[in-house]
Amino acid sequence: MERILGQPDIDEDDGEKSNVVDELELDMIMNVINRKLVPELGRILGRQWTKNDHLRTMKRETRVADAVNLEIAHLGATGAVAEELAQVLPDYIRMLRHAWWVFNERHSEPLNDYVLSLFEKRRYIDDKDDGEEECCICLEHLRRGLVAALSCGHEFHGFCVGRWLCCGKNFCPLCKARAIVYRV
Repeated sequence: MERILGQPDIDEDDGEKSNVVDELELDMIMNVINRKLVPELGRILGRQWTKNDHLRTMKRETRVADAVNLEIAHLGATGAVAEELAQVLPDYIRMLRHAWWVFNERHSEPLNDYVLSLFEKRRYIDDKDDGEEECCICLEHLRRGLVAALSCGHEFHGFCVGRWLCCGKNFCPLCKARAIVYRV
């Protein structure tokens, strides 16, 4: 059976997804990034590719071509260095994004459940469209399913706000109030 990169394997007998493949795929991607692409970027720049470079590149939520151009401009690369970066950065950015996707698909649900356990929840059970109430993350009506209320009072679909918070955004998408307060 041929496998498309990024798609989970389906066992033909019982139709269940194989989690082992996702972990192996993530390891393979990170090995290519760390053993091939990071040293190549360091060689081109004449300095080590740092964790800050990695994080900055990950935060660019634009098309790959735009992210490459922004990164080259940020690094102040010109001439031959810019051309070499333009050849290496697209693969690096695509692999980072794919690794993030594989990781999220494999590891986000238990964390999402834990995060949701920190907030008040209620479940809508009717289909009546009761006006303007909608989840500002997915822009769908809040009339069905699990709804979570943050401490500021704003409500979202549980799945939407769970994913929002699991991505490192510890604030309300509407008012920017802190969502999870850590007490020590």
